[in-house]
Amino acid sequence: MTMSRVRADLSRMIIDARRVNDEKSRKMEDTLQVVNEKAIDFLEMGETPQDLLSKHIHLDVVHGEVNAVEEAIYYSLSRQHGNVLEADDSIKRRELPLIIARLLTEHDLNREEKRYLFTRLANRYLGHGILQPLWQDKRITEIMTNSPDEIWVEIGGELKRVGAEGEIYTDLSFENISDYESYVHTLFDQTGRSIDRTKCAQTGELLDGSRITVNWYPVVRYPTINVRKPATTTHRYTSESYIATGAANESMMRFLEIAAKGYSNIIVSGATGTGKTVVLRIAIEEHTTEDRVIYIEDTRELNPIHPHFISLQTVEDRKEDPLDYAALIRQTLRMRPDRIGIQEIRGGSEAAAILKAIMAGHDGVITTAHSSSPQQIIFLLIIWLKESGINVEEVYLKKMVHEALDILVFTQRLKNGKRRITEIWEVLSWRNENVQDFEKLFEYDYESDSHKQVGFVSKKFLDKCRKYQTVVPKEFYDTEIVS
Repeated sequence: MTMSRVRADLSRMIIDARRVNDEKSRKMEDTLQVVNEKAIDFLEMGETPQDLLSKHIHLDVVHGEVNAVEEAIYYSLSRQHGNVLEADDSIKRRELPLIIARLLTEHDLNREEKRYLFTRLANRYLGHGILQPLWQDKRITEIMTNSPDEIWVEIGGELKRVGAEGEIYTDLSFENISDYESYVHTLFDQTGRSIDRTKCAQTGELLDGSRITVNWYPVVRYPTINVRKPATTTHRYTSESYIATGAANESMMRFLEIAAKGYSNIIVSGATGTGKTVVLRIAIEEHTTEDRVIYIEDTRELNPIHPHFISLQTVEDRKEDPLDYAALIRQTLRMRPDRIGIQEIRGGSEAAAILKAIMAGHDGVITTAHSSSPQQIIFLLIIWLKESGINVEEVYLKKMVHEALDILVFTQRLKNGKRRITEIWEVLSWRNENVQDFEKLFEYDYESDSHKQVGFVSKKFLDKCRKYQTVVPKEFYDTEIVS
């Protein structure tokens, strides 16, 4: 084939592609014109289809004709409007509600039935289906379903039941077990992973950044969902608003600012749901903005507002070339990081990665873990480091960990749902078993619901802050230790 013939064929292909795109655009414009000209008979005065998306519409009885209309519209969308369904998110969110609204006006249903179907149809493609109102509610930080009729949420650290047996969203429920199972599958499909009897305990990330954990048969009697909503859809704390909740006092947050700016290596520790990620996010957003920050996560959860933040996500569930923490630490070291972090230490892989980053000269690590005392953190780290394959005597591992770490922050969720920083400790250099190798700096008084400073930082802390040109106010150290 001659070059001129190839060019001619290529030109014809480009022209054909443009013609197809022009035809799609014309059809889309015609559809929107019809919608604009024809009244949508199920909207309230001044209400738009986009407004209706965030509302929960419940029908006491869903008869066969409603189900038939729903199936007919699904068919019309897939056969006639595939170009919109496959468009980018901004186009889909602008145009799909109008198309669904037009299709509904063509059917003989009453007003509430059309409103009900609109929210089901639109939120299937644009939101989170039946549970969409829970995503819209910024008070809610976590969504949990234990069965079709047992739905729970967390608000202000307290569990509240949803549905007929609950106290909020009392009309929100799944129709039956089949509807519930279908919902679980559809929601988890957003992660790009599958859930079935062989993959029955899975974790992933939804399109909006939510972290989702799903359990399926035979692990559970009914499928379960746990969704930790991203900070972008819940309340985002600053130091000031965090202090206002009583979780810490001004002196503590000022100290954490000094520690972060002085490139201290910090572990925020506590049980699940105690606010560890909140403290971590505040530190990143407020005290590392001049740095290029790279974090490694198994599920993207931090999502800080930051001018130079990169999240690398592990990919360990594939057979070829899996990317674990060790592999991503190697990748990160080639990316000119100012700070390297891991969202949470859960085992040997993460512990070894953190230690490797610090030993490679990258101070300023801020991470989280699950433990309740300084000694427990050290014990866990040593166990995890041994599990990772580091073949070093325990005494040397202990010295390495004590030299690497600087500050330990402990968080707790009280019985009333309130979250508090309960203690802040400095990790001192380890000398021998007979010498105290931690110093408590701040503590929480449970009776008075207040915080107070109870200790001073060491010369080790002051020297690191000097190294990074960070001034430590005199209130945090004993002037006798300054040379």
